[in-house]
Parts: sequence; C-alpha cells; structure tokens
Amino acid sequence: MPHESRFLDCCDCDQSFPFSIAQQRLYAAMGYDQPKRCPACKRSIEKSRGPVSVVELRSQQQYPLNAVAPRTEN
Repeated sequence: MPHESRFLDCCDCDQSFPFSIAQQRLYAAMGYDQPKRCPACKRSIEKSRGPVSVVELRSQQQYPLNAVAPRTEN
C-alpha cells in the first residue's frame, strides 16, 4: 500500500495534524489504526490518566507471566 504524507483531523479539538509517511509505516507495521487525536490532545489524555500501576500493566500483558510466548521462525 503506497503511503503519502497527509493531514488528519483530531476527534477532540478538530485541528488538523500531520500523519507522516514514517508514522504511517510504523502504524501499519504495528497493526494500529491511524491516530484519532493530535499529539497535544493525546498528551493531555495521558497526563490526566496519571501513572499506570504494575498491576494494570500485568493485566494488559498478552501472555501470563508464567506462560511461554510462542516461538517464531527466523
């Protein structure tokens, strides 16, 4: 899929923000959808959430701590 630099509209503040070719490639490689919020609104939300506890991080892990992740062939 060819990428070209473009501007997206923030769902919170309605301001346009750039979505560079490098960002598009990174998002595609990680399997993410394109961002919905501009960097300023994203930072504001992250700041308002405060620090994440270790318990929250462990509950979000893909594999339990005692499980073995599947191996990938290189």
